[in-house]
Amino acid sequence: MSREMKKVPIDFANSIPTEWECSRLKYHCKITNGSDPKTEGDIPVYGSGSEIVKYCGEFKKGPAILIGRKGTLDKPKLVEGKYWNVDTAMDLHPYTHMNSKYLYYVTSCFTIDKYSTCTAKPSMTQGDYYNILIPVPSNSEQKSIAAFLDSKCEAIDQAIQKQKDIVNKLIEYKQSVITQAVTKGLNPNVQMKDVSIDFTNSIPQKWECSRLKYHCRITNGADPKTEGNIPVYGSGSEIVKYCGEFKNGPAILIGRKGTLDKPKLVEGKYWNVDTAMDLHPHSHMNPKYLYYVISCFTIDKYSTCTAKPSMTQGDYYNILIPVPSALEQDEIVEYVDSKCDSIDESIERSNKIIQKLEEYKKSLIYNAVTGKIDCRGEVR
Repeated sequence: MSREMKKVPIDFANSIPTEWECSRLKYHCKITNGSDPKTEGDIPVYGSGSEIVKYCGEFKKGPAILIGRKGTLDKPKLVEGKYWNVDTAMDLHPYTHMNSKYLYYVTSCFTIDKYSTCTAKPSMTQGDYYNILIPVPSNSEQKSIAAFLDSKCEAIDQAIQKQKDIVNKLIEYKQSVITQAVTKGLNPNVQMKDVSIDFTNSIPQKWECSRLKYHCRITNGADPKTEGNIPVYGSGSEIVKYCGEFKNGPAILIGRKGTLDKPKLVEGKYWNVDTAMDLHPHSHMNPKYLYYVISCFTIDKYSTCTAKPSMTQGDYYNILIPVPSALEQDEIVEYVDSKCDSIDESIERSNKIIQKLEEYKKSLIYNAVTGKIDCRGEVR
């Protein structure tokens, strides 16, 4: 039998069962701010995005739902035991009439971008959260919905994790292919010699081992002054904005501060801000080969760890690299490109499966917490 529904002004649902309540979050929980811990210990400390940022000696007791105050706002987390949270996260404590797991599933449906204040980082206040309208069934139905979703989501999460494990293994395999090719070459019978390169202890006898500074020019980035459609990259090779200025590739983007281990080869027009540097290979160096070499760098051995890990031009220039002949560089690039294309296709297939599973999970949660499916999974 179909359940009678009523229209509601909830942002993530336009209807809920007639007998359910529609009311503001403030009537169903208490929200408290986080703070920096004062002692060390083994209690997990959470920040925005529900990430563990450190451990401490203080604790609060769950069940509580961690929600973002500043930064990553759309990743709530239910904690059952002892925990602590810093000031980028708030903790939501359900009242006795509200099942904590049901309320966690409801918060995972919040369309946070409709409420957040977009400054340097998106932010939310207690008042912003308190005034969000939510669907509220009876406590017994909350428990049934929570049990149903626990069972279904566990199976989905296992399937997602299986695909993530596959992706991680493929990424490891891809890196091993690159490292093997740029340090050993393509001839398995070639005579080797010992070297003091950080990511390999031997290279082919005829190869050169020399510092990066002899094979490229590195320039710093800067904030662009005009608007346009040229991609602007920052640390980690992420596009941070678009502008009107440009430099011409090929160039290899490398991190100056922040995320240092994600180089990117750019072929066309680009710009880079001051958290990234751009490396321009000299004419004897195949840009793609040098990009593959740089992807092998063990950056943590060189970086200065301050508030953010950082590298200087000098740090990069002094790294030792393997340098085969121009012809052999070209052959290695052709081989690695072919192998990596096949691996990337496999990674993409798994990522698409993960995306579909995550979308299915989100849809399942939405339909359950808004009363459109019952605890046995029957669509109403």
